[in-house]
Amino acid sequence: MRPYSIFVLVLLAVYIVYYTVVILLDLYGKKDEKKNTVEVFEVDTDNEDLPEEAIDVSESEHGFSVGGYDYETATDPTKEPTSEAKETDDADTSPSTAEKLMAKVEEEMEECQSTFSNSCNAEQLNNLLLYKGIRNYPETKWEIFKDKL
Repeated sequence: MRPYSIFVLVLLAVYIVYYTVVILLDLYGKKDEKKNTVEVFEVDTDNEDLPEEAIDVSESEHGFSVGGYDYETATDPTKEPTSEAKETDDADTSPSTAEKLMAKVEEEMEECQSTFSNSCNAEQLNNLLLYKGIRNYPETKWEIFKDKL
């Protein structure tokens, strides 16, 4: 017998014994133990920071209320913006720091025309890929069906 077949037989015997033990433990093991699905947290009632009762929070169309306090968050579209809002609008029209840096970099950049040094069409590219970049390949007629599908 080859060493590989001996290894396979020993491994098979070990697996059979292992899975037999696991199945028997599942069948005849402790069944009465059930996990408690409820978590219990102990809270120190002597701590004065914790509220003793729940606070009512409700949301409405124009705001929200927490406890007995009402907060209005909705804005009236007919009102004119306040002076703070006008200042932020003026700040938005001035160029940001990123725009200033971009303008400075663009001034120092050179304009160039990018072209390929060895341009080729699709048929030549296929030949170059097939013949590992060697240009002395035999010319063959290629029909590309990619666009026809």
